[in-house]
Amino acid sequence: MTPDQLSQSLTQLGMTQADYARLIDVSQKTVWMWVSGRTPVPKLASEHLNLLLELDNLHRRAMGRLKPETDSGQ
Repeated sequence: MTPDQLSQSLTQLGMTQADYARLIDVSQKTVWMWVSGRTPVPKLASEHLNLLLELDNLHRRAMGRLKPETDSGQ
């Protein structure tokens, strides 16, 4: 995963660098270093973000299939 892909993934998930740092228990500086390209994005972090994106996509698709409840007047 490139730094740009990491940044785009976080944006798509509605997460800040600080949010993601807390989620995976690393410092915000560590995530910043990945996003800035100063250090490579670790494979585990890349795979984790890809799983989060897949789950987000599945959730959005499932929510799109749900029909709103209608008031039956009862």
